[in-house]
Amino acid sequence: MTSTSIFRAFPYTYRGQIRLIPEPDPVPVYFHLAYVNYRLIDEKKKAILKLLLNPVVGEPMINEWYEHFGLASGFVIFLFTTLEAFVNSRIPNNYEYKRVDKRVTEIFNKQQVEEYISFNEKNQNGNP
Repeated sequence: MTSTSIFRAFPYTYRGQIRLIPEPDPVPVYFHLAYVNYRLIDEKKKAILKLLLNPVVGEPMINEWYEHFGLASGFVIFLFTTLEAFVNSRIPNNYEYKRVDKRVTEIFNKQQVEEYISFNEKNQNGNP
């Protein structure tokens, strides 16, 4: 780090001394996790196809299927989380989103938009 760099960090005490642990950007972290799952899905597919040669479906095959579905689910979840983290990161700190209907107008700040506005509403017409 240079003397002009600014980063978010949290303190951690290690061997009696406080160390700063940089807070990672969640977008590349989630994308990396999606990518790792994606790579493992292909390996798991090969293991499953090899087990299909056996006419009896036993516990090893069932375990491979569970692992495959877990990896596939994790891939989709982390990829979606990547998109939502990216969208949230593009919301300015002082942003206000207004949701207007016939009876009431609701105003949301950045944190409320991130936590309470659905992904679909955030991306509707490039808004909030």
